[in-house]
Amino acid sequence: MVSYEELIKYHDEQTWRDYFEKELGELYSAVKGFLDLRDELVANFSGRPVSEIIAESEEYKKMLFGGVALEDGPFKERALAKFYAEVMGIRVKDLDKVISRLKEGIPLEDATKDVYCEFLETDVLKMVKGASEKLDAIFYHLHDVINMPKVRKYDPTDALSGLKALEDLLNAIRRILPHYNPRSFFIISLYSIPRLFIEKAYPRLLDKNVAEMLENFGITLDTLLEPDIPIKEEREKRSLLGLSKGSVAYMVRRLIMGEEGLRDYFPGNGLFDFFRVESISTFFKGITDEFELYVARRGEELKRSVSVLREEFEDIISLLGKIGGGERFGAVRRWNIKVKGGDIILKDTSINYSKLMTFLSPALFLGLTWFRPDMEEEELALVYHRWWR
Repeated sequence: MVSYEELIKYHDEQTWRDYFEKELGELYSAVKGFLDLRDELVANFSGRPVSEIIAESEEYKKMLFGGVALEDGPFKERALAKFYAEVMGIRVKDLDKVISRLKEGIPLEDATKDVYCEFLETDVLKMVKGASEKLDAIFYHLHDVINMPKVRKYDPTDALSGLKALEDLLNAIRRILPHYNPRSFFIISLYSIPRLFIEKAYPRLLDKNVAEMLENFGITLDTLLEPDIPIKEEREKRSLLGLSKGSVAYMVRRLIMGEEGLRDYFPGNGLFDFFRVESISTFFKGITDEFELYVARRGEELKRSVSVLREEFEDIISLLGKIGGGERFGAVRRWNIKVKGGDIILKDTSINYSKLMTFLSPALFLGLTWFRPDMEEEELALVYHRWWR
């Protein structure tokens, strides 16, 4: 079996140069290219009657009226004009009025002389802009370390450019997701992880030279939690570590998982969520809900690794099954978590600190659980996958 040392090569500087310049760089290029294409179209269509726009180009006519239905409309299934309206947020205002004129036999060029385009913030557009802002922050921190990626260019006079831009974006996103990309998996796995588990999974991670190289790329760890014992070496040995808040790696994790991280079913604002948007699946058949696939794959891996020890942790399983609400994922807020001596108190129930960390470690590593006691008080500090159900 290939070790994580061999698979990820996290200790090699070239691994991270390639990750940020090529893999995440491809995503940056696709995101910016999508937004630039939309901006060019908005700039060209703004303030002009639709009749003038469609007279300029047959391609523009396809963007605004391709697949418009006079009966049972306004659009046919997977119509090109529907794509530009529902995905890119560019559509003919008062389209119903135009259709009624067409039914009266008025030519399209005449029916649109007093009609203009309108520009909307669609769910997809909001998500792309959100990803763009996060990528800007990531690459701002790395601008002295790596070569900045170039923005992908699309032809705004080609009606199929919008579809192509979204297809490129989805492909770039898919290549970043942690169940396909070992470097992304590495970052997700470090969001919160006991030091003892790190030493087994990534034995060179805490070496001084490796840590300094990773710090150069913004991959740094902080101590999140320690048991309340008086011996410094023992506290450090049992500590819970996690990605430093505000670090590049922390931002990458939030880019992928979204602000909410793990959650039951409802969409969020991470890269996973692009594959849960109905308007995208309408135009790209066979789209897989990548978050569900991720949870299923990691969940099976977690069951195989932990279920043999289930009896040993039955008290923890029983407690986590009762608290936290939710369905697949339970959650505990910061004020309900306290450390007292060698115990952690979760909602008034004491559990041995080391035993809880041992139980949570595989799920933390696989990204199906996170434990961040450094969160603000109103935020969730422990979110866990109920794999045992």
